[in-house]
Amino acid sequence: MQKGLEHEVGEASGWLMYLIGKEWGQADAEEFKVWFQEDYGLHFKDAALRFALETWWWPLTAQGWGKWEVDLSSIKEGFLFIDLFDSAVAKSLGDVGKPVCFLYAGLFAGFFSSFFERSLSSTEIQCYSMGNDFCRFLIGSEKRVKAAEFWLTSGATASDIEDRFQAIRSEAELSKIGN
Repeated sequence: MQKGLEHEVGEASGWLMYLIGKEWGQADAEEFKVWFQEDYGLHFKDAALRFALETWWWPLTAQGWGKWEVDLSSIKEGFLFIDLFDSAVAKSLGDVGKPVCFLYAGLFAGFFSSFFERSLSSTEIQCYSMGNDFCRFLIGSEKRVKAAEFWLTSGATASDIEDRFQAIRSEAELSKIGN
């Protein structure tokens, strides 16, 4: 689907796949909230966050969308990272030298926006289709995602971006101590 779309609309295909994924993620989150409450008898916000997230992702893993690891260590600062192993999109396209998992980025943006009830964006900062072992996504505010995308186009790696966000977090913590 992505190759066909790229053939028809060129570079806009990534943005379209992102929008499709975002709509899918938002709808899936709303259905998940209802299902989770019916099956577990509690609101997803009352459950352990990791349990709720794994409960949502497990059916997608079983359907072949890949396994994930969610890094919640920066959630209090308003962002998180997801490592995706065996991306169905990247595996099907192979090594093309650029990020290709726009559908996943949109899915994560839509799901987490609905889940946390705030507007979030997502971008892929590392991709299997670039020769990496797995894909890595940043989920956060649009401002944060735009900064990461700028750094990527300037030649930064995923670990460079993580280091920059960690430095910003450390500076914020230091300023709290100083006040």
